[in-house]
Amino acid sequence: MVMGDYELLINVSDDSFESTVFIDRSTIKEINGKRRVLFYSNMEGFVSKVSAGKVSVKEYIEYDCKREISLTLSTITYPKSNLEGSPSPIPKNYQEEHIIPNTVQAAKFNAVCR
Repeated sequence: MVMGDYELLINVSDDSFESTVFIDRSTIKEINGKRRVLFYSNMEGFVSKVSAGKVSVKEYIEYDCKREISLTLSTITYPKSNLEGSPSPIPKNYQEEHIIPNTVQAAKFNAVCR
């Protein structure tokens, strides 16, 4: 179940996939010059090589606004939309990523850093 003050950030789709991303701006925190925030996404369609249908994902992401870099701190998947169903944490193996313009990643970055 969705908790917090999430608001719609972006909706993207193509012929086989749709993703709607929400941000909880109340969770934006600055720590050591970097900003952290919670997002969740509802995804429908071909999600991965082994999954099709509806799922949702909750992510806690840290942004270095000066260097334009993101680092995912945690990811939890849910078998249904809106964070419903049994959560499944994804093991940590995250690396810093440079922000690529005109992507969902860039829209998330801009919502937190601009």
